[in-house]
Amino acid sequence: MPKILLLICIYFICSFGVTAIEADNTESNFDILLNHTNYGVADGLSQDTVTAIVEDKEGYVWVGTINGLNRFDGNEFKQFYAGDDAKSLPSSFIRNLLIDDNGVLLVGTDKGLVQFDKETESFSRNSISTQIGDQAIWSISKQDDKIFIGLNNKFLSYDYKSLKVNYSFENNTIKEIKNIVILNKEIYKKL
Repeated sequence: MPKILLLICIYFICSFGVTAIEADNTESNFDILLNHTNYGVADGLSQDTVTAIVEDKEGYVWVGTINGLNRFDGNEFKQFYAGDDAKSLPSSFIRNLLIDDNGVLLVGTDKGLVQFDKETESFSRNSISTQIGDQAIWSISKQDDKIFIGLNNKFLSYDYKSLKVNYSFENNTIKEIKNIVILNKEIYKKL
């Protein structure tokens, strides 16, 4: 009896091996060809190290890098950099991008938060930006009608319609809050 079991095992092992070899030689019906284009500094991108990407309602793709914010219209890039005036980015190091439900682009830098004004193509601070000051923005996220901002040792949430802070938490033992999630009315943070 044991010889029969051994032969059956050898038969199954060999048949599975032959099936695997046959499967390698057949063509897959699920081959997908993905077309893509790489863009770099030579194509107008301000820097090759990308930190954030979002697309707005007009179809512009906003690309944050460690040296500037870029708006791509499908053909060319327009760059935005930090400047000395109040209508420029506070820093060219873009950490996070978010477009709220009103279509406002929020830009988190290593020196604070600003929003983009489409009409003037300039940046401004809102009341939340003023409260944050020049702190590095480690994360920006939106859940329901709240926007969450992760900072060093602190995070806050605010209603983007009224621009009023509805929750703030600070603790010197936590650093660099990179993600905030609400689940069943409990707030979780990824450090």
